[in-house]
Amino acid sequence: MITADAARHAPHRFPRPGQAIGDGSVKARAEKLSERNWLRRLIFERRAPCMRQKTAFLLAGMALVSAGGLGLGSRASHGPAPETACMSPLVLKIAPWLMLVASNVFMTFAWYGHLKHKSLALPVAILSSWMIALPEYMLAVPANRLGSSMYSTAQLKTGQEAITLIVFTLFSFFYLGEAIKWTTLVGFGLIVCGAAMVFFFK
Repeated sequence: MITADAARHAPHRFPRPGQAIGDGSVKARAEKLSERNWLRRLIFERRAPCMRQKTAFLLAGMALVSAGGLGLGSRASHGPAPETACMSPLVLKIAPWLMLVASNVFMTFAWYGHLKHKSLALPVAILSSWMIALPEYMLAVPANRLGSSMYSTAQLKTGQEAITLIVFTLFSFFYLGEAIKWTTLVGFGLIVCGAAMVFFFK
């Protein structure tokens, strides 16, 4: 039950005697709320077509990017790289493999070089490995770009894997001082044979 003192101390919450609930400030607030809802609906209806159009453009762009990454784009994107225009075929055949050998040396040191210094803190090992890996990418990316004009992607990948195994074997023996087991050599040899099948039997 509402007392007279409560109504006097909170006039904004309780109507005065004889005042209808729907009159005055209560009615004005209801009208303002209805105006706000109408404006919101109007803004949403005007923005909805633009939002749908932007979403359609975004999805179309993503589809084009995905198609280009999957090799579904235009034929012009698969043409020879402009860097190869002034290079002889002999250079294009040999240079990618030399660059991949150097790249694998950096990669092997970045991945496994810290194992010789296990006293280093892990964040320091991660940072140093990341700094060593940057030259690896600076060699591997142009090597694959140049090699793509003479070799298929499968040939470049399998050749790179064979180089990785050879570099890793030498690295583990001479740098880490680990003994090389005959089973390791046989396993690596089988992988190299598989790479040779992909490389030589097109």
